[in-house]
Amino acid sequence: MKVYIDLKAIRGTIKGEARDCGVTSLSIAGGVSYREAWDLLANWGRDKGEGVSPFQLEMASKGLNRASKRFSAMSKVTLAQFIKTHSRGRFIVYTRNHAMAVVDGRLYDCNMTRGQSKIEGFITL
Repeated sequence: MKVYIDLKAIRGTIKGEARDCGVTSLSIAGGVSYREAWDLLANWGRDKGEGVSPFQLEMASKGLNRASKRFSAMSKVTLAQFIKTHSRGRFIVYTRNHAMAVVDGRLYDCNMTRGQSKIEGFITL
């Protein structure tokens, strides 16, 4: 099941933000506010309006004080296959140019990402 995100509601008082799928996915998968996720990624070099790398997402997720681990080189796995085999848990899943959250088998995304999209890796939280 896919849940679309109301970015205005999530961003709150942060205006003029763009390319923030990493912030949004960290916020949702990590169970923290958008502002807290924004600050964690800023500590790892993310500037307002800029995207993030998988490394930045992994390092910022460690700031949530939980065990997190990044897995990569999954280019043969589709998003739909990942969700089917990861029905429990909290994950940040990333493709070549996008990040999204998967929580207990539900995809939280602000884009129209298709299930056939190949994932490059994920971070488990």
